[in-house]
Amino acid sequence: MPFNSQQISPLEYVVYFPSHEDIHEVRHRLEKLGTLYPVAGRAGTFIVRLSTPASSGRKGWEKVRDAVGTLGEVFPVFLDDRGAPTYPVGTVMVRFASPLSDAELEKWLPQGLRVKGRNEFVPAQVALVSDHPGQRYLPDVLSDLKNQNDYAVTVWPETLQAFRRG
Repeated sequence: MPFNSQQISPLEYVVYFPSHEDIHEVRHRLEKLGTLYPVAGRAGTFIVRLSTPASSGRKGWEKVRDAVGTLGEVFPVFLDDRGAPTYPVGTVMVRFASPLSDAELEKWLPQGLRVKGRNEFVPAQVALVSDHPGQRYLPDVLSDLKNQNDYAVTVWPETLQAFRRG
């Protein structure tokens, strides 16, 4: 889903701990902010639901990031056009008008990002990850990529979605 059609939740944030033991170190700080929910099938990944919505998605993200420090990665939750949450996993997808050569991609690639992989079925699509995931506000990363506009046509975060019946 293209980034510009999404809103940011002031209530929920994704927290990922690469070292699963680190959650124990910050659990009490996160629980002071709200409720912590594990994400099924994603070891070390949690949703933090703030007790009180932040004044903005960015302000809430800063609060959660301050509690987590450098032990984990923090991403804001995006809301689709129906208000349903989508949960970023830290990868940014970029689709170009046409496939870039490795040299063109390397030249285009902004500092602080690296190529995770290319889509084998859509050669013009590339997955990027940050050198310091979760330490920079994801909407800023997406906006910067979209505004670079040298080649990028569409930019969006790779996300998980929760589906409900009925």
